[in-house]
Amino acid sequence: MTLKFLIFGLGMFFASLAGGQDAARQEEKTEMTYDSFVNARYTQYPPLTGWLTTEKVVRETLREWYPGLKVGRTLEDGTPGSFAQFLKDMSGVCGAQGGILYLASYQSPQGGWEFVDGQRGRWSDWLGNLSEGIVSNRAVLVDCCYAASLGGLPGWGEKLAPLSLFACNGREVTYEIPLTRRMPVDFPRRYPRASAWLDQHVSKDEARQISFLGLAWLVAYVERSQPPRTRDEWMGFFKSCEEKAEEFRKKHGRRWASQVQGWSADLSK
Repeated sequence: MTLKFLIFGLGMFFASLAGGQDAARQEEKTEMTYDSFVNARYTQYPPLTGWLTTEKVVRETLREWYPGLKVGRTLEDGTPGSFAQFLKDMSGVCGAQGGILYLASYQSPQGGWEFVDGQRGRWSDWLGNLSEGIVSNRAVLVDCCYAASLGGLPGWGEKLAPLSLFACNGREVTYEIPLTRRMPVDFPRRYPRASAWLDQHVSKDEARQISFLGLAWLVAYVERSQPPRTRDEWMGFFKSCEEKAEEFRKKHGRRWASQVQGWSADLSK
C-alpha cells in the first residue's frame, strides 16, 4: 500500500511539474508589442521632460508584465510627416497578446499637434489617410492636453485602436508633476511603492518629473499583481488609473490633476 501511494505521489508530482513547464512555455510565447512617439524637446514652449519619464515608465512596466515584450519604434521629436508614417507603419501591426501605443505632444483643443520644429498637423488628416481595419487588441495612451477630444474623431476607434487611455477630458489641459519637491505632493512619502519602483528603474536625473498620466499609471501598476490579458481587464486597469487620478485630484486640487479617462470603441456597429 505504501509503495502504491509513493508511485501515485511521484506521478502527481511529475504531472504538476510538466504542467508548470507548459505554463512557463506558454508565458514565453505571450507576445505584446509597444511603440511610442513623443514630442518633448520644444524651444518655443516649456519642454515636456516629464513625458519622456512617463514613456520609460510605461515601457518598463510593460516589460515587467510581459517578459517577451517586443519594443518597436520609439520615436522622439519628429515631424508631421514622420508621425503620419509612424501611424501607417502601426496599421495592422500588433502582438498576439496585444499592443500599446504611447503618444505625447502639445495638442490644441481641435486635435492639432505642434511639433518641436514649429510645424503643425491635424489628427483628422492623419486618421483620414489610414486604411480601414481595426486592430482589436490594441490600446493607445494619449498623453496630451484636450486628449479625450480625439475619441470623437471619425476613425479613431476603427482605424487606430479600440481602447484608449486619455490623460484628460476634451476641455482641459494636463500637467507635469515634480518628483523632487514636496509640492504639490511629497512623492516618496505619499506613494512609497511607486517611488521605490522609480528608484530601481529610472535614474535620478531622468526621474525629476513625470506627466500626470504617468503618475496615475505607475501608482495603479504597483498595486496590480497580474497583467491585463483581455479587453475587459485592460479597461479595468484603465479604471484603476482613473481612480488614482481622482484621488490625487481630491487631495491636491484641480491645479495639478486632470481627469484621466479610459475609453472603449463600440465594436458592435
